[in-house]
Amino acid sequence: MLALVVARPGLVRDGLSALLSATPDVRQVVQVEDTDSAWDFVQTVCPDLIIFHVSPLTTELVDFIKQGKDFCDSPLLMIVKDELERKTAVSLGPDLVIMEGIPSAKLATYITTLLKQQSEAQPIQLKENN
Repeated sequence: MLALVVARPGLVRDGLSALLSATPDVRQVVQVEDTDSAWDFVQTVCPDLIIFHVSPLTTELVDFIKQGKDFCDSPLLMIVKDELERKTAVSLGPDLVIMEGIPSAKLATYITTLLKQQSEAQPIQLKENN
């Protein structure tokens, strides 16, 4: 499986990539820095999972989420920094919204669940968005 990480260069992006690379089902991790690069990528290749860690939530990101499902119906996980961003992100309809600082073991469980449900074409049912 192919995962796309959209985040600024740094520890968070490197950590997400390392976590994904350690996930047995993930064969390749692609990193991009911004929404424009993510948009270019998903129009060419549809990844099996997209993880966004972009703050603040820009109009470009909102447009990507709204229009991206037309091109690629990949599970979308968003990592946000505060309650206001969480509420905005949840309203956009990603598969999962989580707050920064989530323990890596819990994040790994969520990622594994998203990938498993994607591979089995099951509806995604996780509770962190509430």
